[in-house]
Amino acid sequence: MTNTNTHQYNLLNQGWSAAPTWATSSNSFIGIEVGANAVFTDIPSGLSISVGQPVNINGGIAVNTAPNTVITYSYQIYGVVNSYSGHTLSVNVGSFTGPTFFGTILSEQWYIRQGASSNYTSTWFTDTGTYPSNADVWWNFKDNTNTFNPTATVNNITLSSPAPKGSIIFNTFNQQPSVITGLSGLGSAVTYFRPKTGAWYAGRVFYAGVDATINTNGPNANSFYTWTENIYFSQIVVDQTQFPLCYQTNDPTSETLFDLLPTDGGVIQIQGCGSIYKLFPIQNGMLVFAANGIWFITGSQGIGFSANDYTVTKISQVRAISSTSFVNVLGLPFFWNEEGIYQVAPTQGGSLTVEPLTVGTIQTFFNNIPTTSLKYVRGDYDPINYQIQWLFKSQPETDVTSRYQFDRILNYNTYNKAFFPYTVMGSPSLGGINYVSSPVEVMLLILRLNTLLKLLPVVLHSLKRLILTM
Repeated sequence: MTNTNTHQYNLLNQGWSAAPTWATSSNSFIGIEVGANAVFTDIPSGLSISVGQPVNINGGIAVNTAPNTVITYSYQIYGVVNSYSGHTLSVNVGSFTGPTFFGTILSEQWYIRQGASSNYTSTWFTDTGTYPSNADVWWNFKDNTNTFNPTATVNNITLSSPAPKGSIIFNTFNQQPSVITGLSGLGSAVTYFRPKTGAWYAGRVFYAGVDATINTNGPNANSFYTWTENIYFSQIVVDQTQFPLCYQTNDPTSETLFDLLPTDGGVIQIQGCGSIYKLFPIQNGMLVFAANGIWFITGSQGIGFSANDYTVTKISQVRAISSTSFVNVLGLPFFWNEEGIYQVAPTQGGSLTVEPLTVGTIQTFFNNIPTTSLKYVRGDYDPINYQIQWLFKSQPETDVTSRYQFDRILNYNTYNKAFFPYTVMGSPSLGGINYVSSPVEVMLLILRLNTLLKLLPVVLHSLKRLILTM
């Protein structure tokens, strides 16, 4: 019987990998570059490290980015042993995850261990002449001495449902199973697209809007992977190192600690939603504005979101076309799409409703706005005057530059529900709008400028006298 690399990968992802025979740590400086060697110079000698072994490296670099500002950046590196001699370990980097940093390195800490191996699979084959199935869990085949012993146990265990998976952790944008496991021909799913929207909700960071689909070039024909309809959420954030951790803390294939915790990270897939343009926290949940409608994510018990207790409900067929028109008015979203302007508001029963604002008011005016301009509207809210202002272009764009040269302003008073437009004449045109949250600071700045302008003639006169004296 021959085992395929695809099935062997499934077994490794089910936890069919013996504990690493070695693990170590390092504080030495290395360079991280795919295809290059990462060299550690302070590794203990005498470890059972051999050339070609897969290696997993986790660690962090503490960087001084500004005076009295230290940030720790986290990295996960996958590779294979290139050489090991004395206290020097060289690892050829196959892939890594982590940010680009700027600043002075203060310290480093790297944890290095042997990667996934197939010891349990080999033992099973030796004892039974077959390979485990996708339903087999290795620790179910321990004997009464707590030893993995398929010969004595295989006839006593019946399993029918798929085994838990998730022992292998990927960077969601750089999924290369062949690099991590050393098994060739597994394909990859790599994209340079990144989330275009995010939100802080339920003590964690949510990310969405990675508009990418790819043929993974794996062993199965037409094997596609898509990021488009995925929403990634981090673990409950205690410090900044948890921002990118969108997976559970416990290994789901573990014999002991395998439970999904309320504080864990994860991925929510809303099938059929299309491109996701905006995430908007509201009440005890979060709104998802997508190309094919609006969804609401909250706890299934109505008490807020957790990784092991949430529900996703579609609340409207109203489509979103971009994220730039969204305005937050006292915790409620207002936005544009191709047919009008909408707001989301709570009902008396506690649910949410999507209400049109242009129907019966300025629909004719709105319909005269070029469709190409609707995607690039910019808006903001003035809470002092209870007024939303949206900038838009009244004529079709002629190129990318003119797309953002806005010449009209649509105002909406949230108190008396009145719309009224402005026209911007002359040059330069408007390129964006932001409300300054502290008018007092602006007034103080204006007063200071007026004071300086009044003093300017005195300063110039004194300077003139000084020059004449010299």
